[in-house]
Amino acid sequence: DSVRTGTYRRAIMENPDDFRGQTVMDIGAGSGILSFFAAQAGASLVYCVEASSMGEVIRQLADANSFPGATFEVVNRPLETIQDEVKGKVDCLVSEPIGTFLFNERMIETYLCARDRFLKPGGKMFPNVGHLCIAPFSDALLHWEQQNKNGFWKNTSFYGVDLTAALSRCTTEHFRQPIVDYINPDA
Repeated sequence: DSVRTGTYRRAIMENPDDFRGQTVMDIGAGSGILSFFAAQAGASLVYCVEASSMGEVIRQLADANSFPGATFEVVNRPLETIQDEVKGKVDCLVSEPIGTFLFNERMIETYLCARDRFLKPGGKMFPNVGHLCIAPFSDALLHWEQQNKNGFWKNTSFYGVDLTAALSRCTTEHFRQPIVDYINPDA
């Protein structure tokens, strides 16, 4: 997503005093792109916290690119389990904790945990605020499509199994979930 990535890069590069010579922690680092932006802005040490195998990709990209004066420490485990891998407190946190409505991917909790455990008093967070703008609407076609998907639970003989006993519970669960989709502006 070039718009989101470009916005993060601008935020970091337009605030060089928050990064120059500082220790930064990138939470949920993924490919490490925010870590690399922090290094480009002058960070001296970047902790790249990434629980998945993408931690190896961060190491590979850091080795393949030149970031003079920057050291990358890849912490390849969940932030909540970090003990001695991070030495002291950090000056700045960067993360992309944006799931559906900020909360769906549960990254916001990890970001706040990082703030509480690792950020120095007066340290900076990128981002440090989030706004939700919600506009309710009704879409009869979308509702019909979802009802049809949920119709699976009306099967009285799905490979010899009657699923109807779970219909009520599964309908409730199905309609609890947000529907995240692209809305065609030309439609």
